[in-house]
Amino acid sequence: MTRGIRFILIITLTLSLLFFAYLISIISSDKYDYLLPKPNLIIFSADTLRADHLEIYGYHRTTMPNLSNMAQQGFIFDNAYTVSTHSAPAHASILSGLYPLQHGQVQNGLKLPAQITTLAEYLSQQGYDTAGFVSDIILGSESNLQQGFKSFGVDHINSGSPIHITESWSARVWKRTKKWLRSWHQSLEASRSEGKEYQRKPFFLWLHANHPHGNYNPPPGYRNLFVPHPSPSLQQELAQNNNDLDRVIRKALRNNQINQDLIDWVINLYDGEIRFVDHIFGQLLEYLKSIGEYDRTVIVFVSDHGEVFFEYVQKGQERSGAHHAGLYYEPVLKIPLVIKPSIHFQGQSGARISNPVVSVDIFKTVFDLLGLPRPNHKEGHSLLPLMQNPNAKTGRRISYFGEILFKNRCTGLRKNEWRFIRCERPGMPSKYRLYNLIQDPEQKLDRYTNEPNIAKQLEDILEQWLTEQKQFATENLGSISDEMRQALQAGGYLKKEEPR
Repeated sequence: MTRGIRFILIITLTLSLLFFAYLISIISSDKYDYLLPKPNLIIFSADTLRADHLEIYGYHRTTMPNLSNMAQQGFIFDNAYTVSTHSAPAHASILSGLYPLQHGQVQNGLKLPAQITTLAEYLSQQGYDTAGFVSDIILGSESNLQQGFKSFGVDHINSGSPIHITESWSARVWKRTKKWLRSWHQSLEASRSEGKEYQRKPFFLWLHANHPHGNYNPPPGYRNLFVPHPSPSLQQELAQNNNDLDRVIRKALRNNQINQDLIDWVINLYDGEIRFVDHIFGQLLEYLKSIGEYDRTVIVFVSDHGEVFFEYVQKGQERSGAHHAGLYYEPVLKIPLVIKPSIHFQGQSGARISNPVVSVDIFKTVFDLLGLPRPNHKEGHSLLPLMQNPNAKTGRRISYFGEILFKNRCTGLRKNEWRFIRCERPGMPSKYRLYNLIQDPEQKLDRYTNEPNIAKQLEDILEQWLTEQKQFATENLGSISDEMRQALQAGGYLKKEEPR
């Protein structure tokens, strides 16, 4: 063999070894893990959580430290909005990428039509193991939100019941979740021991905590976390009403006797429930880290809608105190949204995004973050471009909502500083409201009469949007179970005299 040939062989062998070493480094790298080409996905939804009660949005109390820590590795959306003030339609929009008037579940108690393909169904087709665990009957089997989930569980305990004190609904849901994750991880470990880790399935997990939905009754350790006890006069009032806070609130609203002591105690209980949700959320994060899946998991933290606390009290309206359904104000429509991408994300994490976004945008976003082809939906925008360039000035100009409450079909939009609302009831004239959110952020002054040109322009935009919606639902609540009917009545979503 000539010296020249030997030299060529040595160079070739050296390059081959270097290339082989490079491949090994890629294979062993978490960022390019060929054993997990697709990240996991978790959507954690906290019910009735208003954004301005979190320290990441400037709140004066530390209500969610675990979320705050995770947010440093993700993205905080400062102007995220829901598309419904009802839990089931709002969650259905997150899970379908469609507005309520498109997917048809326009109010709590209705069933999501079977022809709507959910996120769980799409991801199952992509080889994902899917599980959902919720803590409200409104999100249970009658809602059909379990469609596409291989494993699904519902734990509903009324927050006023004695068992809630010792084992709350949200805590029971976490127990189910942890058991499922442990089983998933054990299957992975078994595959590893057999040298078949390549057969693993990534997972999609939806975890729903019904806290801080009323009635506000935090578990021990969270009830007096921020305020030691109610004022003496409020303690006496509660004792006279069998410690039924909701009854005390209704009575105060009827008699126009809302005072600061009551407001402070209600907010204390609400914040205590938020802190408890953060405790559960922190347990989830720690468990993911313990099994080595935290960095490989896309985590979306979101709420279905917010809540009001006596900011918009209407005389004689018992649900205008601490409630949300049909109250189209900023504390209800504005929601928290934090997204932590997986290690596969190409970009710099840890930023705030000020562009307006809506909850239907989550759907397309997770497909992009998982590296999967998106369904061909017209609605919703992927938030990935904003995550890759948080300072971009692009994004949606108009956000919409639409639902039905007590037979009122309420729809609306926000464009720039204006929020326009229209509510219709069969056989009655429509009611309109118009607010300038820059000049009047608390929505105290209805400008509909004084700004006819703006109102007409926004109504035309809303009407055009409505013509593009396809509604599948019958809006008939006559076939719901007694348990569902009682839950809807207790939550203020259905009037007790509502006919079957």
